[in-house]
Amino acid sequence: MRVLVTGAHGFVGRHVCDRLESLGAKGIGLSRNPPPPGMPSPGDEHIRLDLVTGNIAACLASVKPDAVIHCAGIIGEPVDPEGRRALFAANIEATARLIEAAAAMEPAPKLILVSSAAIYAPMAPGQSAIAEDHPWRPAGLYGVSKAAAAMLGTLAAWREGLPVILAIPFNIIGPGQPEGLVPRAFIRRLRENPEEIITGDLSAVRDWIDVRDVASALLCLLGRDVPAGAYNIASGRGVAVRALLAEICALMGVAPEIRTDISSGNPHAVPVSIGDIRKIEKYCDWYPRFSMKGSLSDMLRE
Repeated sequence: MRVLVTGAHGFVGRHVCDRLESLGAKGIGLSRNPPPPGMPSPGDEHIRLDLVTGNIAACLASVKPDAVIHCAGIIGEPVDPEGRRALFAANIEATARLIEAAAAMEPAPKLILVSSAAIYAPMAPGQSAIAEDHPWRPAGLYGVSKAAAAMLGTLAAWREGLPVILAIPFNIIGPGQPEGLVPRAFIRRLRENPEEIITGDLSAVRDWIDVRDVASALLCLLGRDVPAGAYNIASGRGVAVRALLAEICALMGVAPEIRTDISSGNPHAVPVSIGDIRKIEKYCDWYPRFSMKGSLSDMLRE
């Protein structure tokens, strides 16, 4: 199988390429920029292409992939109009152009769009987990951009018959996590000052899933017998950010004074987000293998 991985230098894309290599599949990495210094180009081949401005149709015609795993995009909330434009271009326009090019191929490749649990509405009182039929109501512009991209994929599946899988990871952690995200941000701050840490709201409950489990799930979704549609990728368990921070402190052997500044967080963030993974377990026989403690331990070794 020839698999094109967009965003191959990114957090998820790098692990997907590594996983493809370990399975003996033909992974072709695609990125807008060259790899950072010291990082080898992921995949058996590598293509430099900007999905917002480049000729995607020519790229697909040359590569002839059996499947495309679309990991490219921007994460996080924009802080200014320029950031908002960049977010929408990378997450919506690039996805729209990729879908259009894939739908024009004969045969069309299987297209896995990596979305985010940020598309979902808050959980209802008493609800234990979010299944794939849960309503969409993003709490921020990042979630809006991922929801719009997901809707484009759903529309192409309905109108064009494009084989689209919508993969919906929850809170991804593990080796290589970007600096601005939790828990990487906690680790950095504690290394700078193990005596004190200032955080946002620690009461939020999140479903933490290791990036290596996400990569494994994405490849499982390539299976011939996996029907098109949406699939959550999660641990199925909720852990408060406070408990996550406590685990990091225990692993690092520090006991900082914890000061909270709720003004530094997202005032619209959902209080609880836990994924129901029964669907992906049913169709892919997939389940997470990495514990939160194991993920954090590996991050601390970086």
